[in-house]
Amino acid sequence: MIHVPFRHGGYLRTLPVRRNLAILRPSLVAAVLLALCMTTLPDSAISVSPQQISELEYRIHAEEGLEGIAHSVVSDPGASADFPGLGPPEQWIRDSVDLFLLRDLSTLQEEGFGPPERWVAGLADPPGLRIALRAGTELETMATLRTVFRHELAHLLVHAASGGGAPRWLHEGYAQFASGAWGWDDAWRIQLALFRSGSGSLRDVDLRFRSNPEEIRLAYLLSYTIVQELYNLGGDAGLAALFGDLRNGESLDASLRDVFGLTQEQFERRWRSTVMDRYGWLYLLSRAALFWLLITAVVLIVGLRRMRSDRRRLEDMREHEREMESEEDWCVDYGRFEG
Repeated sequence: MIHVPFRHGGYLRTLPVRRNLAILRPSLVAAVLLALCMTTLPDSAISVSPQQISELEYRIHAEEGLEGIAHSVVSDPGASADFPGLGPPEQWIRDSVDLFLLRDLSTLQEEGFGPPERWVAGLADPPGLRIALRAGTELETMATLRTVFRHELAHLLVHAASGGGAPRWLHEGYAQFASGAWGWDDAWRIQLALFRSGSGSLRDVDLRFRSNPEEIRLAYLLSYTIVQELYNLGGDAGLAALFGDLRNGESLDASLRDVFGLTQEQFERRWRSTVMDRYGWLYLLSRAALFWLLITAVVLIVGLRRMRSDRRRLEDMREHEREMESEEDWCVDYGRFEG
């Protein structure tokens, strides 16, 4: 999820000073270090440590107890592997990236991040080269954090590769596509959403991001399908060319014409058709048929096992009845003995 650039303030303002100490005179260096050591940090102080991963450097700001998790996330080779159409992250990011690991993302509002929804697990500030991840709860596994981290890192790359000219759907769709955040449950949700309101245009998808949480979730799903369609049309080269045109100031319509030979209206028709074919009624019915076929198979298996069990039980009852009849044949009833 993207948020507006932050305003510098508080302890974060000391970070650029640390990066430039090497060029200062020794006496001034000593004075600055003494001033920093005497500065009183806020109660919720966050430890800061540099981490170099290949050519990309991270400055980690982690709450107490989360430092190890932060280093594990950025050290994971899969988290910073080449991105579709963009290649390695260091190709687009030359400066250090600030990575925050917090238990509550709302605490970053004072630094310029917008208030996150409760379901948001990560935030990105592309112009400021900042990423924030929620961690420290039982819901965040390392696999989840790795996916969210790659999602937010993708936002920084899209911003750099497009020169800030990428629409919201391209930002969010590419971040999902590159992070592998799409699952089967998303496919089912988008089917239901399509039946309710349809897919609309690219502009409609962007407008959904400004609506209620339900519409925002649908916008995420639709954005993924748009980028998936772009990738199906042109692969890595197509995405790279699209970002290049946007970076050079071309409009989206002109970029689509130049890269894919389609106007924006033609691409939207193709995308809607693909989405309905992939996730529409026929898809749902085929999945429903498969579902009921599986249910029928389970019922038949259970029914056959139950029928065999009933037959065995019936045979046991019949055998028991025959044994009882045999004992009655040998039994003599003398009645009550009297006198």
